[in-house]
Amino acid sequence: MKNYLVYILYGSDDAYYLGAKFSILSFISRYQSDTELEVIVLAEYPEKFEGFDISVLKLTDDQLAQWSLQGSYHFRIKNRGLHFIAQHLELRAVDKILFLDTDTYFTKNPSAIFDLINAEHSVMHQPGNYIEKEPAGSEYSKLWGFSKIMGDGSTYKLNPFSRNWGALMIGLQGSNVDTLDVADELMLAFMERDCRAHTIEQFALAEAIVRQQKLVEGRALVEHYSTSGRKDYAISVLKIFFATRYNSFQEMLIASRAIRFQRPLRVVIAGHFYKKSKKLRAMLGLKIND
Repeated sequence: MKNYLVYILYGSDDAYYLGAKFSILSFISRYQSDTELEVIVLAEYPEKFEGFDISVLKLTDDQLAQWSLQGSYHFRIKNRGLHFIAQHLELRAVDKILFLDTDTYFTKNPSAIFDLINAEHSVMHQPGNYIEKEPAGSEYSKLWGFSKIMGDGSTYKLNPFSRNWGALMIGLQGSNVDTLDVADELMLAFMERDCRAHTIEQFALAEAIVRQQKLVEGRALVEHYSTSGRKDYAISVLKIFFATRYNSFQEMLIASRAIRFQRPLRVVIAGHFYKKSKKLRAMLGLKIND
């Protein structure tokens, strides 16, 4: 058995690459398990991981175009990219694969996430809204009453327990990676129903998983800085960290353990004032300067 940690990056925004690199460092530096860990990154710009002792695969222009449906829905890249990596690795049934967003990091042993993954359980970040409780007229309300004969002859039908799940993390055992194809089939069917919710990829994945397994929440085992204020501050910290020269990957791992994203009080207060002034200017119809 082997554990695989996976990241998928596209676009040229350095913030995503800085975040992914720190997430990897925080994961590896705190990982304690008898099971071997391998880190795989699928990236449009693999050279940004120079000096990292990990496996990096090139995300090609053809893959980006095909997986994003010619640029119409880029979130699909996550599903297809994860499926591509699983095939590339030739996962055994007992192997485990964990995808993480780039704005994640760890302050305690992350191997506990892999412990949640098995033949009967897959992991996503946290549960969200029930689809049948979404407001009338919303994108998800277009799926009310939806049913479909699947490619394997089974029937999928939206039900009162159908709900969204956050995809900040996705954990699957090798025996269940075919779930990604089922999720993609559902996602494309939802889009044919003219549902354009930007979270449709993760909803389709959650629905595909619960057809055969139970979904387990992994929120308590990961930290993240996904809100705009926290992200801006975190990236400023990471720019300083990665501007420092390190003699080895091991030295970088050790140094990463000292990084903290606790914002100074003055930064928090300034952020609150900015948000309030931005909201007020919008109400008054004034120009908003970001």
